[in-house]
Amino acid sequence: MDTDLRYTMRCIPKAFGPHVILAKETKSASTSDDDLCLWDDTDKTEYSSEDNNGDEQSPDNRQGNTGHDRQNPNHVFLTLSSKSHLVRKLEDQPESGCFNSVPRPGLWANDPNLDLGNRSEGFPTQLANVCSQASINECANEQCLELKTSMEQLAPFCSWKSFREWAITAMSCQTVVADDTNVTGAHTHIARAVSVCFAVLKYHLDNRLALESDDFDQIETFEIINLIYWMTRIQTDLGTPPANLSRWDHHFIPFQYTIKPVQKAINDIESMRICKNRLWNVINASDRKHGDLPDIVTSLLSIGESLAHKGHESCTPSKCQSTHMDSTKVEQLHKCDSGHCGQKTFPVELLATEIKVGESTAWLCDKTKQPKASPIAPQLNVINESYIAISHVWSDGTGVVKDAGSVNRCLYEFFEQIAIRLGCKALWWDAISIPQELKARSKAMQTMHSNYANAEYIVVHDNYLVNFPWSDDGSPCLALVLSTWFTRGWIALELAMAQKVKVLFKDPDTTKTEPIIKDLDKDILAHSPHLSTRAHWIATCLVQRLRRPVKDIGDLLAALGPRSTSWARDRTIIASLLAGVPDVDFSVGESVITRRILKHIGRIHYQCLLHGKPTMSDSGGYSWSPATLYDMPIEVAGGIQRFGDHTAEGCFEIDDNGSLWGICAFRALREEDVRNGNIKAYGDNLAATIKVNLALSSWKTCALVRPSTNNKDPRCLLVVLIGILQDSPIVKCRYIGTVVENNIYGYDVKRKIVIGGQDSSKVHGSDAAIVLNKSHDEFTCFNPEISRLFEQDLLLNQVNPTTVNNNFNTSSYTSSNILSSNESNDFCHLLNDQFFGSQTPPLVYPSDIQQDMFPLEKTGEQRNVCEIQLFETQPDNKHLAQVLSRKKAQNRAAQIAFRKKKEKYLKELEEKVASIETAQKKISAENELLTEALEKLRFENEILLACTNACNLPSSKLTAISADTKEKCPGTSAMPRVGGLTNGRRLITVGEAWDLITSHHLFIEGRLDLTDILRQLKDSRHYDEYFTFVSEHVVTGIIDRSASKSTDYLF
Repeated sequence: MDTDLRYTMRCIPKAFGPHVILAKETKSASTSDDDLCLWDDTDKTEYSSEDNNGDEQSPDNRQGNTGHDRQNPNHVFLTLSSKSHLVRKLEDQPESGCFNSVPRPGLWANDPNLDLGNRSEGFPTQLANVCSQASINECANEQCLELKTSMEQLAPFCSWKSFREWAITAMSCQTVVADDTNVTGAHTHIARAVSVCFAVLKYHLDNRLALESDDFDQIETFEIINLIYWMTRIQTDLGTPPANLSRWDHHFIPFQYTIKPVQKAINDIESMRICKNRLWNVINASDRKHGDLPDIVTSLLSIGESLAHKGHESCTPSKCQSTHMDSTKVEQLHKCDSGHCGQKTFPVELLATEIKVGESTAWLCDKTKQPKASPIAPQLNVINESYIAISHVWSDGTGVVKDAGSVNRCLYEFFEQIAIRLGCKALWWDAISIPQELKARSKAMQTMHSNYANAEYIVVHDNYLVNFPWSDDGSPCLALVLSTWFTRGWIALELAMAQKVKVLFKDPDTTKTEPIIKDLDKDILAHSPHLSTRAHWIATCLVQRLRRPVKDIGDLLAALGPRSTSWARDRTIIASLLAGVPDVDFSVGESVITRRILKHIGRIHYQCLLHGKPTMSDSGGYSWSPATLYDMPIEVAGGIQRFGDHTAEGCFEIDDNGSLWGICAFRALREEDVRNGNIKAYGDNLAATIKVNLALSSWKTCALVRPSTNNKDPRCLLVVLIGILQDSPIVKCRYIGTVVENNIYGYDVKRKIVIGGQDSSKVHGSDAAIVLNKSHDEFTCFNPEISRLFEQDLLLNQVNPTTVNNNFNTSSYTSSNILSSNESNDFCHLLNDQFFGSQTPPLVYPSDIQQDMFPLEKTGEQRNVCEIQLFETQPDNKHLAQVLSRKKAQNRAAQIAFRKKKEKYLKELEEKVASIETAQKKISAENELLTEALEKLRFENEILLACTNACNLPSSKLTAISADTKEKCPGTSAMPRVGGLTNGRRLITVGEAWDLITSHHLFIEGRLDLTDILRQLKDSRHYDEYFTFVSEHVVTGIIDRSASKSTDYLF
């Protein structure tokens, strides 16, 4: 290689300007400089190209640019094409280890400065230069090559072969480094290279520059973008996401770049025998929605007919034809070939008592499988043995029962064998573990999730999955999210409660008839995005989303939105159980339960407010919420957003009054927006559309709200500005609805906002432009320490702002629990001290503040219409405020620490009190049962004594058993033949007589006299010779006569 080319190659790592060279030793790094020199093959590297036009500059050009490049190394760009090699080829490979993991000069510790604003090269050329100058080397390390081979099968397709090779090489080597050592300089260097690739893409999108290039006209742009997304997703999983990474959702990439692959994918869907509703539910719940569609369809096509849904040919993207089928008319499933195995009956009348005392309703397995052994009566799991809980599909026939407690013997034995294979001794199955009596059943439904939480395993049974052959290629996970089981509403609760989940699949060994049992976490879900296809990772995220704690309303909607229930009301009930709302009354309306859910969770994303539906009210608390949660759009965190990231933009806190608190970008509405049709109502609901249009008629009071200034979603919120809260630059708004903004422009700095809360529809709006200008002035003069505390507390969910007065004039700040009045007043002291300095007006507290804001200057008609007053700031002592701010911040930190300690102590006390109350309830329930049993025995005893005294029979007569009866029925007690004493009328025991009396509606209404009934039974002689049976006809007659006497007396 000539000297000039060697010089150019040495300049490549420096092309992006000064970098911090990592000289720090790592576990895998060589500690010798000599070893490092031996591994530096720069002089032996051949930078080759297959481009006929030549990728390298001529010697003359290189010589002419040398001086300029040395002065400004940011501007060294090579002319590269799609055929240029981006991975450096090495003649000599290290004997061991990965060359890309070795510390060497030129590693990037930070994102290099590209200075893209001064570049004229197209997007692919700039991207190629980034890859080239990152100096990713060809690797012969055995571990890296093994991982690279796997990635070549899993990474998205890209016709730009050299870029795909660069991406796979970089990701495989980086992953090996991450597995073997701590984060090293080489690891960081690759992460920064991916970050720069993303920065080039984002720069072109932000500046609306074309992504296509004539030099890369044969390369599909979407394929390049998809490969960049794949790399950024891996970086996020490794904990090194690109710098300034924004939400990569379906609005991030313009639709023009996804038209071709999306159109092809939709055409392929038409030829697939998969339920379109289930498929589109998966797509809609994915991170990039239509951007993920091509990858999903590609994986489904590779799996083939085993994913086909029978009987779903008529399903549409919006409706599955079998979703709301009447499962009660489905015959119970048989696992035997004959279908005539008989029934196994369980004494379900025992369940009510167990439910009442809070015990398990699982049934013990019968392990005695000897053919000649006598059957053992089913027993409840009163000794708390480990058990499995069956999660199944009613439409498969696994939930239908002919008679209470009766199920097909073969089906029960099938589940029983699964429990035994998993090492459990009992099973819980709702078909036989939920009582039929209404009161007990209602209580069982409220605590049903505890049966799944306490189970050793939850076993998933779905005929679609049982007939799907198991494979290690990720296809079972796709089958899981496309199954009937995954569309059920109740599985969201079951999965959230589950500790361990087992799924039944068809064994690929054709010689075996039993299903194969696979663990959800270990065998089915993907463990990382670099070891799975994009479709497998999406399916994994959908399942994991159900198992994560619900931290905002978006989590709840993502979990329950795509799922259905037999009864629409059940979805709201499931939502409340999933959110952990305490003491929910399921008999009230759905909107009431919805309010309790919103209040309990206390956090909602901006996107969930873009529903285009009528709200619970026009003003006041929850005036931004539709009647039910399921009218809100599903909002999921982007794939590049780390799980549990609560600092994502656009999140609102919900206070106890139903107000929303957040930080958003505003734009006052202009007349041309309405006149030119730039703003239009979103959705087709007539009531919501009329409300928006009425507000637009008074456009001066309206403003548009977005989560950030660079938000690209055509939908946004339309609000009416009311004013500014006293003592803080917070804009008070009234929710109007969702609109579509065709031309997005004019959004300035973000402001603090409160929507809804204490308000009246009679209060008119203020001039939006004046309010926003005023809030900006207030924001600039407001002490930065208070602003920082507000923003930090709001985003990190350390405090929840709560309005504490009826006139929305101010706000107090509370922790996750309500602050005491002293703490609230202390913080108000902090607000007054820091806002006004030493020259403060009289202190204002939440308990006595009044609506005494200073009015805006108004003229003419506006003065008569607008009644809202705004607060004007007074000059403060900045120097004193700065001193006080530090002091108050320290006091606040101490208060927070003390409050956390107090909350922990209170929580421990609450747990102790709860355990005592639980034990007390259990004892009370047992005592009630014993009281009832004692009353019943007392009644039977009095009847028997009365009958004995009336007949004057010898005691031997009471206990004798006839010889004839013994001979006819050996081993049994002598029992009278029904009808033998009362001319065919049915005989009942004394205990049954008591049940007949106490269950009679006249007794429940308090119209029976038990003393009179007992006397009549004593006087009557309609009993058998053993005094244990009485005629049912006689008891009924006595009840009627007693009721008549009672009626006469009352009259």
